[in-house]
Amino acid sequence: MTIEILHIYGQGGPHGEAVICGTLPALTRLRDALSEVIKGQEVTLTMNLNNAEGYDLALFPVTHEESGTLAIPYDTEDVKRRRKE
Repeated sequence: MTIEILHIYGQGGPHGEAVICGTLPALTRLRDALSEVIKGQEVTLTMNLNNAEGYDLALFPVTHEESGTLAIPYDTEDVKRRRKE
């Protein structure tokens, strides 16, 4: 059995590039899951990195109002700490 590989790289800072890359089977599963999210469903996928380390990927819709309360990924305390190092 081939392991489906999906890597997600978040922005390192403002206007930074975010990247999603993976094998075609993993990208197909992500596409199918996003189709369900667009319909209003919450979806959790178990995906794998190229070292076979598994992780859960949670996908869920939010309203425009809710989107204003989401944390900025590169503005978290962990990222700020790493920038200082």
